[in-house]
Amino acid sequence: MSSVVVIGGGIIGLCSALELAEQGVTVTVINEGPAVADINPRGASLGNAGMIVPSHFAPMANPGMLKLGLKLMTNPSGPFAFSQPQSPEVLNWVYHFLRSANEKHVERTQDLICRLNLASRQLYAGLSDRLEHEIGLHQDGLLMICRTEEGLHHEEQEIGSARKLGLKAALLDGQEVQDLNPGFRVDCVGAVHFQDDAQVTPVAVMQGLLSRLQSLGATIHHDERISRVSRMADRVVSVGTKDRTFEADEFILAAGAWSGRIAERLGLNLPVIAGRGYGFTVRGSASQPGVCAILTEDRVAVSPMLDGIRVTGVMEIGPVGDNINENRLAGIQAALPRYFPDLSVPQIDDENTWVGNRPVSPDGLPFLGRPGRYVNLTIATGHGMMGLSLGPISGRLIRQVVMRQVPELSLDMMHPDRFGPRPPLASLPLPFLA
Repeated sequence: MSSVVVIGGGIIGLCSALELAEQGVTVTVINEGPAVADINPRGASLGNAGMIVPSHFAPMANPGMLKLGLKLMTNPSGPFAFSQPQSPEVLNWVYHFLRSANEKHVERTQDLICRLNLASRQLYAGLSDRLEHEIGLHQDGLLMICRTEEGLHHEEQEIGSARKLGLKAALLDGQEVQDLNPGFRVDCVGAVHFQDDAQVTPVAVMQGLLSRLQSLGATIHHDERISRVSRMADRVVSVGTKDRTFEADEFILAAGAWSGRIAERLGLNLPVIAGRGYGFTVRGSASQPGVCAILTEDRVAVSPMLDGIRVTGVMEIGPVGDNINENRLAGIQAALPRYFPDLSVPQIDDENTWVGNRPVSPDGLPFLGRPGRYVNLTIATGHGMMGLSLGPISGRLIRQVVMRQVPELSLDMMHPDRFGPRPPLASLPLPFLA
């Protein structure tokens, strides 16, 4: 194997490309989006909260999320919603989500999710040196900040589960939260501090990856959309865009929320759907939070970064799109002063608004590995809100698969074929979406 085409220029695609390029493989990356921009970065890998989250060990498909999601859907400015709920794509995804959202699934998967995040955090610790580029890594943990006693009690329940997985977690009162944020006033009753979490600045990471890949001789094509594929028996022969055809020994499908569409052309059922997130960056603030945080009652993430304070939120499930629901963006804005009274919320416009289509799998686990139908195709997508967090370890695992090495972590639960063929619409019992 001497050449690889990576379909997708997000964090997962670039980390996979870097791992292979460093082994001397000829790498071509096809990126549907534009090159990285410093201002107004769009895309799930660029404008996100930048959090590395071993603490987020429960898969999105869990009974608590199911109950919370149904409750939050009634709030037009809330952090969770379905877009185009009657589309076949969404119905197929929800069908599999409902089948996965149970305690048995949580118990079966949480150790794997935690181990993936811990492994990725370790790789991030050496990434600045590897890239010779500052990525804004801070390993101060994550605060789950609560304004209400009810919210704090709910978060406190996670401490025991975290410690069973070997994570460090502590319950803090309001003053202890304030002590971790000197010069930045916090209005809360307390927080849970997950001390193994960390954060980076996404744009800096992506710029560093692109620069390093180019120095290794990788070819990167931006603004190119896959429009055709050629296959023969159990091999992918080539993929094509409007003006180019790309051939290689191996192909990696890491196209984020667009992966399902491309997988269909390959005859695969890959139920990846967009979980659209919104956000903005507060620049020029006189002070910053000392530790990245999630404002728990409002499900808003706040991260101090190299370029300002990143504020993100919302999980809007539906087809890929870049339109913004102004009510949900306003909900993110409204949450900030409730926790940070002195933080000035900027005027939101196209210049500083982020929208990103996170690739969400129905069971909360990424798709990593080879589908049974092909011997030279590897899938790497479906990371949901943990794409940035799991980028380096996903790239490492994908390199091991492509190079026929034994993966350092088992990929069995993340197999691309685990959902089988798409069920007929008539079999989907989804009356609550009618």
